[in-house]
Amino acid sequence: MRRITLLIAALVCSTQLFAQYSGRVTSTHGTVITKETVINVEPKFKRYDANIGFQQEISAGWWWAESLSALRFSYVGGKRFNNYIFAGLGAGLDIGISHTYQPHVVKSKYYIYYIYDENGNCRGDGDVVLPMQTIAIPIYANIKVYVARTKFAPYLSFSAGARLSAAKKLTLIDDVYKYGIVKPFFELALGASIRQSEKLSHKFHIGFYTQNANNFANNGLDGWIIYRNYWSSGASLSYGIVF
Repeated sequence: MRRITLLIAALVCSTQLFAQYSGRVTSTHGTVITKETVINVEPKFKRYDANIGFQQEISAGWWWAESLSALRFSYVGGKRFNNYIFAGLGAGLDIGISHTYQPHVVKSKYYIYYIYDENGNCRGDGDVVLPMQTIAIPIYANIKVYVARTKFAPYLSFSAGARLSAAKKLTLIDDVYKYGIVKPFFELALGASIRQSEKLSHKFHIGFYTQNANNFANNGLDGWIIYRNYWSSGASLSYGIVF
């Protein structure tokens, strides 16, 4: 009778032990992990990590260079090499908002030329910047250097390219001058990128802008003469999205 009792007790204990250990898994390192503790965790996106690879930007801004200014709408496509370097090519549309009049020149009896705008207002007889076309196409290269790996990431931006437009004409009595077809420009800017989501960021910058322009001056002898390779400098503002 005693043997039967011990046998029953042993069976009960073995059943409890089997139920207890049947829900466990032993790893190759010998660590026992219950099934209830095994959780599939998805990789979490880190805001300070850049999206390496192809990157695009769409922006709208304004530039001013002395008496010349325009709205600029741009697209830039390029490569984000790492968290700190981006390089790409851009193209856009410039819409002139100042100094786009078609000049009219009158020669006085003292052989001095006077410039008039389309409203008949005299622009003077001194050193005057020639007007630009209302519509132009900027094409340029852009490099950005980010200085921090944070959600709010400051950067330095450098752009170099040219504005392409139809030729502007200036008639000086018997002579017709054409200019303004290709005008180089440079921009050095300080900006910041603000990450909204894994694939979308906002950017803005303020910068120094300089552009090649034409000006003309009265030399007092044979009237207006055109000086080329004149650099007109000012500032720029821009806001855009990066994706």
